[in-house]
Amino acid sequence: MNLADETFVDFPAGTPGRAPSDRAFEAAGGHRKVVFEAMSIELMLGLVRHNLVITLLSPAAVPATHAAPFP
Repeated sequence: MNLADETFVDFPAGTPGRAPSDRAFEAAGGHRKVVFEAMSIELMLGLVRHNLVITLLSPAAVPATHAAPFP
């Protein structure tokens, strides 16, 4: 799987929630396509659950009800 080919959801650009993933991709010299921006983790996880996007979230940010791996 090449992450550059994936479609992402993330926090809005310039927000503290987005900074870690932006820095990680910059450090790796990679590019990603963020097509959805959301402030709600529930919304992000819903988009992931419906196989519309992928996301990078800290395990501490994911509610326990969503801790199981997604299909």
